[in-house]
Amino acid sequence: MKKNIFKLIFMVLFLGIAEKNHAQIITRNLDLDLSSSGFDITAYPDSDAYPGHYEVNMRVTASVNTHEYGRFYLYPRRRKKKADGSWGSWGSFVPNVTGFPNTGYSGTPSSVYSGTAKVLQYQGTEYQYKVKIVFKPVDGGSKTVYTPTRTAKVIGVPKPCFTMYNIKDTHNENSKYGSKEVKTICKNAVAINGSCSQFEKGYHIRIAEFDLSSWTIGTNYYNDWVGSGTAPSYISLNALINENGYSFQIGKLYMVSLSIGPVWKTAPLQFFRVQECFPGSPNGIIENIGQEIVPKELEESVNFGADNDSDVLDGLKLYPNPVGNQFTVSNEKSNTTIPTSIRIVDSKGNEVLNKTYSQTEFKVATSSWKSGVYFCEIKVGEKLIKKKILKK
Repeated sequence: MKKNIFKLIFMVLFLGIAEKNHAQIITRNLDLDLSSSGFDITAYPDSDAYPGHYEVNMRVTASVNTHEYGRFYLYPRRRKKKADGSWGSWGSFVPNVTGFPNTGYSGTPSSVYSGTAKVLQYQGTEYQYKVKIVFKPVDGGSKTVYTPTRTAKVIGVPKPCFTMYNIKDTHNENSKYGSKEVKTICKNAVAINGSCSQFEKGYHIRIAEFDLSSWTIGTNYYNDWVGSGTAPSYISLNALINENGYSFQIGKLYMVSLSIGPVWKTAPLQFFRVQECFPGSPNGIIENIGQEIVPKELEESVNFGADNDSDVLDGLKLYPNPVGNQFTVSNEKSNTTIPTSIRIVDSKGNEVLNKTYSQTEFKVATSSWKSGVYFCEIKVGEKLIKKKILKK
């Protein structure tokens, strides 16, 4: 009889301990992107109250076995990504909008928790977030877990910006809205530099005739997205409008605009007229050039070799130039164990070739390329040459 009583007492105590240990947090989650099925977020600053900041919404959910009741205490943690790509140390913080303060949640005992809080994060920063959850059952004891780690990256505010190449002069002309600056550009060298734009994921260009007196847009020569990614340092407007069968005409006034996405923003319009000219000619005027001119500023900034300069990198040659359906690259003095890498982009900044060759001489087919100017980077070992080539 006594044996049975001891067994019964032991079973009660064992079940009680097991029941208490059974109070485990079985689910817990941290969601930063409340508008999608994802948990991480990449966003642009959108706080009206705090310009340049993004209001990161943190939603924490947790639940224990339904027969366990107690209180949830939440302690937010975060760490910042450093310039070298590594993460800093975890630190605690109090949310700006207190849905769950770091002193914990002390409401009516419950088995399920769901709460949202906000924290401000500055543009151009990247943080990782997690929340320490402590569950204290009403009958004593506690269980501590962490939510999964989530990442919030706040991209800087997109900024459209561009300048124009080959400006011969700048003057003011009257318009419906007062005096406006108008540039005179070489007809065969109308190009813009969009590299001053920031945080864009694509760029759109509009080129059209324009009437300043009525402030109206005439014929659109080009009005479309040009490429994804960032706007490059050289975008040929001649090449863009030629795609649609247009060419710039002397005497007409034109406008050009650069817009970026995915958050649509447009840089101020720039106005220009064209004239026949060639940089460096005695009088600045030349007839029937017949090919696009690369702005002198760009050529000098990247140190491109002259068109007929075939002897580069002590034995490296690229010929012929201008090219027809193919060109040859040879390196007479190269060690065959050193590969030659070649990368070529067109006048819009689109990559047309990026390849590494192990031969000391190889040919590059160009029959599918459009006529125009291309920019070539050839690298042999640690040596690099940047060269302009013309496709006939």
